Amino acid sequence: MSPHHMDEAERADRVVMLAHGRVVADDAPARLRARLGPAMLRADGPHEAAPFAASSPEALADAAQRLVRSGVPFSFAPPTLADVYESLTGASLNAGAKDAP
Repeated sequence: MSPHHMDEAERADRVVMLAHGRVVADDAPARLRARLGPAMLRADGPHEAAPFAASSPEALADAAQRLVRSGVPFSFAPPTLADVYESLTGASLNAGAKDAP
């Protein structure tokens, strides 16, 4: 199965992610998301910043403090499969979505 919506992939027992014809990940959705830690920091609003997964709670807190000082609104959320794909490939799952019918 090749779902176009990540919510469908979340229900699978196993997910295989491909990039440029190569397997970049092969695991259960929960284990793939766990690679990024418990939370992602996401800048809210018109900011073009990518979600940020920190290597430690301290690094996540430091990044949040920097956003507060800069006046950038943000939120914390669990990582998604799209976040996993982007962290592995550097490419967004939505790149080119605006070109799709």
